[in-house]
This record gives sequence, structure tokens and C-alpha cells, in this order.
Amino acid sequence: MLNTFSDPYLTLAFRIGIAAVILTMLMALMIVYLRLNLRRNLRLEAEFIALWRPILLEAISEDALQPVPVLSGRNQLFFLKLWNYLQESLRGSANDKLNELARHLHCDVAARNFLEKGNRSERLLAILTLGHLRDEASWDDLALQVAKPDSLASIHAARALIKIDPLRGTEWLLPLLLERRDWDITQIANFL
Repeated sequence: MLNTFSDPYLTLAFRIGIAAVILTMLMALMIVYLRLNLRRNLRLEAEFIALWRPILLEAISEDALQPVPVLSGRNQLFFLKLWNYLQESLRGSANDKLNELARHLHCDVAARNFLEKGNRSERLLAILTLGHLRDEASWDDLALQVAKPDSLASIHAARALIKIDPLRGTEWLLPLLLERRDWDITQIANFL
């Protein structure tokens, strides 16, 4: 009887095959884990929105800020997404009331932290938040974002600077319009 494992090439091929099967199984387990984690996060976000949307809508309609629950650190991103959605949807005094609530919940501090230490999506959310809050303390950090090569982040940072201080922001950004070929001029025209 011929021993096929005495051939070193066959032994190597067998080991590579076993390694490929193991890696495939690990990849399948990772996909299942990521899918379950995504479903859990979507459920948590839906529960958060069900709790906080009425609170935010009440804050818009009331004259004085009513007591609100404490915002936990793990829910800050959920809150900022919902808050920014409402900021983009509403105008006038409603935005000011949302800003008051966000500052009461220390969202300005959270947004500055996300801008400094967050991943790309957290930084984009922080840029939008700081612009809506008209956060003067973030001017320099947002100006640094404008200079970065990330086109989406830089144009939103430019918009945030104009929201914070329209005159100073416009004066500061006009020379950059000639340098930044990656910016969509229609977007800039809209927020100017």
C-alpha cells in the first residue's frame, strides 16, 4: 500500500486545505457575530428613539426646559443622530431650544471628544453637531478639519464654521474655495 503522506507536497497541500477550512469557519462565525451585533444595535437605537423623541419634541414645544433623563455615554451617538436629524428638519426657535437641551446634556463636550478621538463617522457627526450648536470653542478644531484631505469632512467643517460665525467663516473660507478642487461648489453656494 502506497503512503500518500510521505510525499512532502501532498502533506503541504493537506495542511493548507485544513487551514483553509478552519479560516472559512472562523470567517463564517465572524459574519454571524457581526450580524447579531448589528441587529442588537438597531434594536437598542429603536428603543432609544422611542424614549427620547417625545422628550426632544416636548423640549421644542415647552417654554422652559423640563427635567430630562441623564444621557449615558453609550447613548451619546444615538442622541446626536436624532438631535441632528431634528436640527436639520426644524427652523427658528426650535433649533435654539434643541441647542439648550444639548448643552444641558453636555453634548458639546461629547461632540468635541468625538471630533478629536472618534472614527470617521463619529467625526462627521461631531462636525455637524458643533456647527448646529454654534460652538465657538471648536473653531480651531473645525478649521483643522477643513484643511484635511477628506473632502466630505472638510466641506461639512466649512459649513459648521459658517454656522458658528457667518462673517468670519465666509472671510476665512473664500480663499480656500480657489484651492479646494474636490469641493462641490453647489453645496458651498447652498450654505453660503
